[in-house]
Amino acid sequence: MEGLPGRRGVGDLPQGIVYDTSMSPHDLDSVVELFARLDVIETETWAYLLEEEISRLEAATRRRNLQQFFEERPADLVEQLRRPRRPDPDWLEKNRAVTVGSRTVYAVQAVKVGDEPMAMVYADDFVKKHEGMRNRFAVAEVDGALKIVARHVMCGSCKGTGVEVLTTADCPYCKAQEQGWRFAGGRELKKPKPEGEVLRLVEPTRDYDKSFYLDVLE
Repeated sequence: MEGLPGRRGVGDLPQGIVYDTSMSPHDLDSVVELFARLDVIETETWAYLLEEEISRLEAATRRRNLQQFFEERPADLVEQLRRPRRPDPDWLEKNRAVTVGSRTVYAVQAVKVGDEPMAMVYADDFVKKHEGMRNRFAVAEVDGALKIVARHVMCGSCKGTGVEVLTTADCPYCKAQEQGWRFAGGRELKKPKPEGEVLRLVEPTRDYDKSFYLDVLE
């Protein structure tokens, strides 16, 4: 559960640090940097909560540091560790065995949702329970800063295409959203419309992830 090489983590920085995230969501490199910074804070917060003894004040400060990356509560959009007031050894052992780490950001897409510019970030999970490009996070400018405002998970039926695998009919499971992705937290958004470039970073290895990455993203 190590932080990103060459980056300073929460323990190296003044408590309550606020990153400068005042960029456009169509500045895709800045969106990638937002997720790199989030990964550092998440990784070190998770590790701290699994120490034998912690300060409740320190834990609360670390959780507040996560808030700056989200429009709403982080727990509504990403998985967080809920430490009991007095964790027993079994709880610590169980959660230390969970694999967590920096997300693989496969691609970042400039879009508009209605008239609002956003970026869609295609990534795997921080808690490595599932493989592949399972998540799509929406990033928007909120009060002058980049924030994660919504999360979707890839529709397991149509694999992100919006149509049934064996027919050309609309997918019956994600038809209401008409986008191949299912709502998983934050704002409920209209179908995003591509607006400019797609920043492709890592080609997925699963066949249907790769098909979406190469053929559907535009």
